[in-house]
Amino acid sequence: MSNTVHVKARSQALDILRAVAVFLVLLRHAHIYSDPTIQVTRLAAFFSRGGWIGVDLFFVLSGFLIAQLLFKEHKKFGHISYRTFLIRRGFKIYPPYYGMMLATTLVLWSWNTIRFGQESLWLLPWLFYVQNYVDTPLTFIWGHTWSLAVEEQFYFLLPLLLILLTKTETAKDDPFRLIPAIFVFVGLACLLVRIINRATPFNGMMHLTPFHIRVDSLFCGVFVSYLYHYCALTLFDAVKRFRYLLMCTGIALVLPAFLFDISNSPFIYTFGYTFLYIGNALIMMTAIVSDGRGTNFLANIVAYIGSRSYSIYLWHFPLAWFMHQPQAHLSMVPSDWFYPIYLIVSIVFGILVSNIIEMPMLKWRDRLYPSRSA
Repeated sequence: MSNTVHVKARSQALDILRAVAVFLVLLRHAHIYSDPTIQVTRLAAFFSRGGWIGVDLFFVLSGFLIAQLLFKEHKKFGHISYRTFLIRRGFKIYPPYYGMMLATTLVLWSWNTIRFGQESLWLLPWLFYVQNYVDTPLTFIWGHTWSLAVEEQFYFLLPLLLILLTKTETAKDDPFRLIPAIFVFVGLACLLVRIINRATPFNGMMHLTPFHIRVDSLFCGVFVSYLYHYCALTLFDAVKRFRYLLMCTGIALVLPAFLFDISNSPFIYTFGYTFLYIGNALIMMTAIVSDGRGTNFLANIVAYIGSRSYSIYLWHFPLAWFMHQPQAHLSMVPSDWFYPIYLIVSIVFGILVSNIIEMPMLKWRDRLYPSRSA
C-alpha cells in the first residue's frame, strides 16, 4: 500500500484553526486602548493574557501549508521553482500589506500624527519586513506586523533549503528525509538562544519578535507537513488512534500562556515557546485527520472568517487605534461598547478588504502564474 493520502485543495479544519488564531489575537489586543476599569475588559483578562499565542498558531499553520505547497510541487515536477513560489507569495502578501500601510499612513498624515520628512525614515523597516528587529515610533499602529516579517523571512529561506536538499540527497523518492533532523537542530538552537537571552529583562525586540528565536515554530509546521506527505498512513493511523489524548495534551501545553504574563515569566519566553508549537502542532494534526467539509452552518461561517484571517489580522490593530482617537468622533459611544464594536468592526472590515483586494489579486495571480502544486 502506498504511504500517501489524498491532499485536499482546501481544508475546513485548517480554516477554522486560522479563525481561532485570529480571534485569539483580536482578544489579546482588544483592551489596548480601553479603560482598564471596564468590566468587560476584566472578564477578558484571561484571553488578553494568552491571546498572543494566536500568532504561534499562525506560525505552525504557515510552516505546514507553505511546506505542503513545495512538497506537492516537487512530487509533481521533480523540482521546485523558487521564482514562481516567490511571485505567487508576493501576489498574496504584498497588495493587502502595502495597501494597509498606504491607507493608514495617509490617515496619520492627515491627522498630523506623523509628518513627511525625516520621520519618513520610520517607514523603512516596515517597508522591507525587518520590523521584527528594528523598532520605530510607528509600533503603536503597525506593531502587530512583526509576525508577518518573521513569516516573510521564512518564505525566502525555506524553499532554498528544500531545493538544496533535492540537489544533495540521492533518495529520489524522499529527498527531504533530513527534515526531522533539521527540525530537531533548529528547535534546540532556538531554545538555546532563548535561554541565553533569559539573563536580560524582557524586551520584545529580544525575547518575542526576532526570527532566530521564533523560526522553530514555523519549522515545526514543516516537520508535520513532511510527515503528512511522506509518512502519511503512519501519521494518520497514530493520530486517529490517540486523537483525544493528543488534543488534550496540545491544549495542556498551550494553557500556561493564559495563566502567566509573558513579560513577567521567563519560562514562557524560553521553554514556553517550545511547548506552544508542540501543542499547536498536536492540535493541528488532530484537526487535519478529522477534517471533513460538511454542511454545519456555524463551522462554515467560522471557516470563512479563517479564510479571510490575513486581512482581518492586518487591519485589527490600526482599527483599534483609530477608534480611540478624537478625530474618529466616537466619543459618544459608551466605553463598554468599544470592546464588541472593535471585534465586529475588525472582522467585518477585514472581510471586506479581503474581498476587495486580496481575493481579486489571488485570482489574477492564478491566471498569470498557475499553481504548480494544484
